[in-house]
Amino acid sequence: MQGFTTQAVVLKNINYQDTDKIYTFLSRDKGKITGIAKGVRKITSRRSGSLDSLNLVQVHLNPHQSGQNYITEVKTVETYKKAKEKLPLSKQGFYIAELINKFLREDDEAQGVYDLVIDILKRIENDGENLGLEINKFEIKLLVMLGYQPENTFMSRWKEAVDRKEFEQADRLIKGFMHEVLQEDIKSLELG
Repeated sequence: MQGFTTQAVVLKNINYQDTDKIYTFLSRDKGKITGIAKGVRKITSRRSGSLDSLNLVQVHLNPHQSGQNYITEVKTVETYKKAKEKLPLSKQGFYIAELINKFLREDDEAQGVYDLVIDILKRIENDGENLGLEINKFEIKLLVMLGYQPENTFMSRWKEAVDRKEFEQADRLIKGFMHEVLQEDIKSLELG
């Protein structure tokens, strides 16, 4: 089994054993992958900052005989610092990461999804006007890419709300549809 290097977005992490963490990434060429970072919870770890959620990183993983990947090297490509400084923006970023993590299975083909995620993270970073509408467009594109095309009547109701500039109503429609498709709550929406 040979190791590989890939560019990926850090979607989430969970503590593992005493000093390790398991990271979930979205990679353009490998899809959704996980890897264990040994010793990353130690105060002396130099890799922990690079592995912050929503960071775009270049990561090298080595497959282990146990079936797990081990993270051996990581280099930060982009931190999306502005998107993490303001709570409303970071909430949007974590929502995107949670959606991807829930929708994709490990090793699913994800080139188009990866490009979509990078695009929306850049938009969140720039904090442009009507960011909520941009997030809705991302959600719709993601649904279509993954085979959950909303019906025409639903899309007409959403477009009518947008045309009337009732962006909160449009957002509620999309979030409700996402909840129906996933059949579970989206925790990042509950952030204060």
